[in-house]
Amino acid sequence: MADCHVTVEGFSAVLAQQEEDFVILGSLQPDRAHIRFLGKHTGHTVIWDAHVHALLHGRTPAAGSTAQFIDVGPPDGPLADISIGLAIEHIDLPVLRKTVIMIRNYRRLRPGRHEFGG
Repeated sequence: MADCHVTVEGFSAVLAQQEEDFVILGSLQPDRAHIRFLGKHTGHTVIWDAHVHALLHGRTPAAGSTAQFIDVGPPDGPLADISIGLAIEHIDLPVLRKTVIMIRNYRRLRPGRHEFGG
């Protein structure tokens, strides 16, 4: 999917043809994933271009806690960049499904970094 030709309507059609509510770009790695899904940002429907990170992957318990985060970029046309760091050891499909739901449930996501947990 070339970014210059991405539209919300076209992406909706792609999602309608598959089982998941998101598209995985590249291969799913245990420590990270690059996905796209539909959601709201600043009152408009956007295609979230999300990078999800497993913050605990390869860490020892003695390494200390890591603050989870959501880093929201400004929308660029129909795409909106978002980076999500979760205090988990690995990423799989259930984690991605929960992440999509979590982002959609935030009503007032604004550009910038938002940390939680810790």
